[in-house]
Amino acid sequence: MTTQIIITGQIGSIYTLRSVLMDYNAQEARGMFNSYILIFKTKKEAVKALSNGRKYLKADDKDYSYAAGQMLRYDAATAIIKEIN
Repeated sequence: MTTQIIITGQIGSIYTLRSVLMDYNAQEARGMFNSYILIFKTKKEAVKALSNGRKYLKADDKDYSYAAGQMLRYDAATAIIKEIN
């Protein structure tokens, strides 16, 4: 099932999250109000991207919040997983 990661928030934080979540398997689309949508073929790939993004932010000692397999928040931006048909 196709899965999206929707990134919303303030511009600088959005770009940080977008850069840590981008994967060669993801398709990228622009959303409304400076948001980004990353489209993955499976939920497993999207969850792996969130996990890798969390590891990157943790390694850089960035302040973040993480809900396993659901959401990653950094500064004033949030990335949420949403399954689509």
